[in-house]
Amino acid sequence: MGATLGQRSGISIAVLLVCLLWPHETVAQWPAAGTRGASESLPQKVGDFGAMLLFTRHHEALLEAWNHESSPEYQPEIRTTSSVARNEALTAVLLFMGCQPDEEGHCNADVSFVILDPAGDEYGRLPPAELWVDKPAPPEPAVQLGVNYLQIVIEDGELLGGYEIQATLCDRNADVCLDLSDTFDVKEPSEILDMDELWKSYFLDPRPALVGAAVLELCSAGDRDQGDVGSPTIGFLAGVLMTEAEPLPNWPEQQLADHPVCRDRVERARALASDFTATYKTLEVNPSLNDLLWGLYFATGEELYLREISRHLRFVTERENLQKFLTGGSASWSLASNARQHERVRDQLREMAAATEGEDAQALQNVLDTHPESIGVWMQEVLQENRANGVW
Repeated sequence: MGATLGQRSGISIAVLLVCLLWPHETVAQWPAAGTRGASESLPQKVGDFGAMLLFTRHHEALLEAWNHESSPEYQPEIRTTSSVARNEALTAVLLFMGCQPDEEGHCNADVSFVILDPAGDEYGRLPPAELWVDKPAPPEPAVQLGVNYLQIVIEDGELLGGYEIQATLCDRNADVCLDLSDTFDVKEPSEILDMDELWKSYFLDPRPALVGAAVLELCSAGDRDQGDVGSPTIGFLAGVLMTEAEPLPNWPEQQLADHPVCRDRVERARALASDFTATYKTLEVNPSLNDLLWGLYFATGEELYLREISRHLRFVTERENLQKFLTGGSASWSLASNARQHERVRDQLREMAAATEGEDAQALQNVLDTHPESIGVWMQEVLQENRANGVW
């Protein structure tokens, strides 16, 4: 079932009440007394009936985890949050326990929601909907995820700041109700942008609502003497655009268009995203190509881009063409460095090495076994030796 609230000041209020589609019982543990979740909401109880309100940006991952085959050892991961960007979805979910069964062993519990905006005015209200109706009572001490959850998006023109969600849960069989409430903050993307976190985890935790602010920040980095970030910016944005429909939420079109460097990088990223194979073939082999491929990788997590970087390892033996040697060296250094920082990179490189033979397999194994600092020292020695010999 689903319900969409009506208009507010001419703006569509994107609040959805969505029905979960399974009757699974969970093996999640009830939080210990006095502990808090990341949303700072404490469990509440009236008699045996207890519940907890949680906020998350990862409702699809939550549903997948909850559908996992039950076992005493497995506990679904619920990643919670207390803030989102404008135009970024937040989902409120309810965990409950102890609903009273009827003569047939079934529960009859519902939930209603009220949302207050930062001014304290009513932003939206949804009437009672199913929490757990005509379904077997979860055996104690099991905790169950409610059938319905609330999804909300604060759009352009609406207030920024703290929004409060109030949930009233009623166990009709026991004739008891309990009230839960918690707040979350809505901010401009630039206020919550953590560039390092976005870059490292985008393929695991996509946040398209922050990409525009990130691109604008990265385009301006060169103006502040923070080095050349052009190639990874182009690669990262191209990777995002391969999976997300344009325009991205909060996309600063005019600001990017007014900045010549930004405008150029966005155009190149769009060209790469629209026809990767054809565009990639036109690119010159140099160290910046590795940076572009890393941008693509961290936006998508696709092994294809690791393979392309690994193909450049063959250039580490190059002693005539300086750009090719630097490309091979930077490929070796960056693969070694990221394999130590990111488990996914390390695991994929190990799988690639195991599936490869001969010199290619040995090159990948060397990357996995060698510290990036040692690779950097080796590159400096090769450069100095060849310059001394008048080669470069």
